[in-house]
Amino acid sequence: MIEELCQHVRQRLPGRLHFLIIHTVVNKVVNRWRYALRDEQGLVVAGLRADAHRAALAWLRDHGEIRASGQEYDDLLAETVLGGGFDAAAIRAGIDTWVRQRRVTETLILIQYLDLAETNGSAPSAQQVLHRLRERGRTLTPHDVHEALLSFHHLLQGQGGPPCPAPTR
Repeated sequence: MIEELCQHVRQRLPGRLHFLIIHTVVNKVVNRWRYALRDEQGLVVAGLRADAHRAALAWLRDHGEIRASGQEYDDLLAETVLGGGFDAAAIRAGIDTWVRQRRVTETLILIQYLDLAETNGSAPSAQQVLHRLRERGRTLTPHDVHEALLSFHHLLQGQGGPPCPAPTR
């Protein structure tokens, strides 16, 4: 299991981290996930792979191997948070599209999601996003967060996606 995850991190960040650092990061992730490591087919759960990759990315950022404000970091964060296939430029273009379409609620959800992901080094839960938005006077549900993220993913794939429901008062 651990070697499989280490191999995954090596493939996602080739030549970027020493094998001992990868092993340490992966061990910490496995310890956090200790009760849900494999799915019904015995495969490593997808979230575990993503978490190991995010942890390695955070290590690179925290140890000055990637500039936190650089294009490389933006692209790696985009890949990590949105599952790959999209760079920072695509995300900015998607946000611009939503702003032009006046999809304010979804844009706020997405921006809060990305801000929390950057701060925490991992994808935030819907509850974390909701907590931040409630602090700013927004009343939404976890479903609203999930729908906004799914809609944004569809937008980036060129599929559009339905608008998120209006917030409740």
